Amino acid sequence: MMKLEEIALFLSEHGFLQERRVPGRGEHSPSVAAVAHDHRYVHRDTLFACVRGEHIDGHGFAGEAFQRGASALLCRDILDVPLPQLQTSDTRRVMGLAAAKMFGFPANSLLLIAVTGTNGKTTTSCVLQHILRQAGHICGRIGSLGYHDGLSGHPLAHTTPEGTDLQRMLAEMVDRGCTACVMEASSHALVQGRLAGCLFDGAVVTNVTSEHLDYHGTMEQYFSAKALLVAAHMKPGGKVLANLDNPYSARICHRYPANAKGFSVDARRGAYVLSDSTYSTKGTACSIGTPTGGMPDVFLSLPGMFNAQNLLGAAGLLLELGLEPEVVRHGLASLSPVPGRFECYTTTGGIGCVIDFAHTPDALETILKATRGITAGRILVVFGCGGDRFRAKRPEMARIADALADYIVITNDNPRFEEPAAIAEEIAAGIPEAFQQEKAMILLDRQQAIYTALDVAQRGDTVLLAGKGAEEYIIFGDRRLPHSDRGCLFHWVEQRGEGLQ
Repeated sequence: MMKLEEIALFLSEHGFLQERRVPGRGEHSPSVAAVAHDHRYVHRDTLFACVRGEHIDGHGFAGEAFQRGASALLCRDILDVPLPQLQTSDTRRVMGLAAAKMFGFPANSLLLIAVTGTNGKTTTSCVLQHILRQAGHICGRIGSLGYHDGLSGHPLAHTTPEGTDLQRMLAEMVDRGCTACVMEASSHALVQGRLAGCLFDGAVVTNVTSEHLDYHGTMEQYFSAKALLVAAHMKPGGKVLANLDNPYSARICHRYPANAKGFSVDARRGAYVLSDSTYSTKGTACSIGTPTGGMPDVFLSLPGMFNAQNLLGAAGLLLELGLEPEVVRHGLASLSPVPGRFECYTTTGGIGCVIDFAHTPDALETILKATRGITAGRILVVFGCGGDRFRAKRPEMARIADALADYIVITNDNPRFEEPAAIAEEIAAGIPEAFQQEKAMILLDRQQAIYTALDVAQRGDTVLLAGKGAEEYIIFGDRRLPHSDRGCLFHWVEQRGEGLQ
């Protein structure tokens, strides 16, 4: 609980308020026990932030927030509502700062680490959390797999929550005894200011490849959004590890040499590198070279070169932050598979199945190449593209699938408010010859598509289920209907009287 005047003074001192309509100091200043941007979660003593979004303007719900017991408004426009009001030009960013102030800046009580990049954020975050736990930290996590407060997990609607929710989650972590937190930082969140109130001790930049250009416009703007993590959200002396094998993330090292070092699966001077690598379905045996020495005889327990990159970035950052090499080595070797990320199964009939979140051209190409490395026979890929998202990637993903897979089933992947058949046709336009050769088909029912691919597969083949990963739903319009790629595999195996190895 905090007086509104305290929040107003803090925001005013930092130049975030245009006008204050707030009673003076003392008992007349209303109390604030919560900051909310959704009127449905307003209760007594809530500061309601009127966020103007793409489809909904929170100013239109100020009256209802008043009826629900809001004590004040944070708004862009002064409203005819009988509540104290704080006016700002950037409600979304400022509401996170207001929440951080109210909760006592919980981020400052945690070893706070961020992971940003187009692909690999979730795997890298899980690796960081696991090793920090091995080092004795009670470590929370926020990202695509949900929110873990140190004791239990909870689902999330967005990879990086809105600032009001983010600060509440960090405060809950502190209350539950967490000493560290690993957070995925999306480009949308960075541009929209959702990370306001957070300064990070360390960060990993996994890569920057073509994605979200419907929102950011150009690759340069997309890269600039990712770079905001280093430019605006690092503590003095904060450590950054950036992937040198990707041209955009490599630029982080050149732009911020005081903070950033690189990592690479190739030999590079002054970087964290892999050498003597041997890849298998169980993981990667290798040595890790560091700028000051090395860690020989390391086993990275997740398979695939792309996972080796993710694990190397995580390991390098934790070494930079002062963890003992033996703790890092043991953490890498004791990892469990990350749900929905290169999750591998084999049926008793000898059919392989890989479940992966790959939903970008670069990720699909990477996972198909990794799948080829563990497949004796054919690769059958099942994938789609999300609706109301970057449309230009649709035919490109089809061309990649055509080049690297032997059979393609195009299906649904969160069509949202677009017509599923229209999305599928845009994907299929990238490979018309594949349909003529009977190498590709469209089955919009994702469960049917998965069953069909598994039925077509033979011993030695691998079926790659791409795009959904560990998600347990498909979004149609504003509805989330239950669906699990893993559940479909398990049900198919049960129906066919097989087992899984």
